[in-house]
Amino acid sequence: MHKDLRVLGAGPLFVVVAFGCAPPKMAVPAGVAKSSEVLEVTDRSGWSGALADEDFKLGRYAVKDVDRDWDSSSGFSIGPFADKKATAGFKYQLAGGGATLKGSCASETEEQSWDLAQTSEISWGATTMACSCEGSGDSATLAWSEKASEVTLAGTTYELEPIYQTDGGSQVSEPVGFSVRKGDFLGAVEVSGAGRVWLSKELDDTTKAKASCLFAGLLLYQPPTVNDDDDD
Repeated sequence: MHKDLRVLGAGPLFVVVAFGCAPPKMAVPAGVAKSSEVLEVTDRSGWSGALADEDFKLGRYAVKDVDRDWDSSSGFSIGPFADKKATAGFKYQLAGGGATLKGSCASETEEQSWDLAQTSEISWGATTMACSCEGSGDSATLAWSEKASEVTLAGTTYELEPIYQTDGGSQVSEPVGFSVRKGDFLGAVEVSGAGRVWLSKELDDTTKAKASCLFAGLLLYQPPTVNDDDDD
C-alpha cells in the first residue's frame, strides 16, 4: 500500500518537508498581486507524520488538527472520486474566520519515482486530488488532475491553474503554485516551501475563509511513495 515519504531509522517515522533548502518562489500573476491580500504561512514545522504537530498559521487563520490516519476504506466522493476510490488522504480544520471549517482531501498517484534525497519536491503530474471544506453554509470543493481542475466556491466554479514560473523568471517542471480564476482572479497559493496565499480583496469574509481552507489542503498535500513492503 502507499505510504508517505519517510525518514528511515529507529523509532517513530516522520515525513521531512525540507523548507530550509531555498525552494523556488512562485511568480505571482499581475492580476493577483494588484487585487489581493497576502496571507503568510508561519509556525509551520518541517516535520510531518503520525506523531508530528502539523498545525500552522495562515495569516489570521489557524490550520490545526491535521490527521493523516486515512486509508482507501474511508468514504470520499468529491470530484474525481465520485466513481472510484482514493488511495491516500488527510483531514484538518481551519479556525479564525468565524465558524471552524472541516477540511478533508483525498488523492491518488499513478506513478511513483521518488528518491529519499529529493523529499522537498512535490509531484503533481500523475496526481489526482480533491478537497472539501464543510461548515458555515454550502461546502467548498477543489479538484485537481491533468484532465480536469476546478474550484467550486459560493456557488461559482473557477478554473484551477498550475503556475510553473518562478519569481526569478525561470520555468520549472512541477507547479510552484496554483491560481484560481473565472475571468478575474479569486486568488492563488504558493505550494513551494512553507507557502503563501493570496485572496481577492473583493471576497466576503465567509468566502475568504473557505478559499483559505481549500488552499490549506494544497499546502498540506504530500505525494505518497512506495514503501519497501509494497514490493513483497
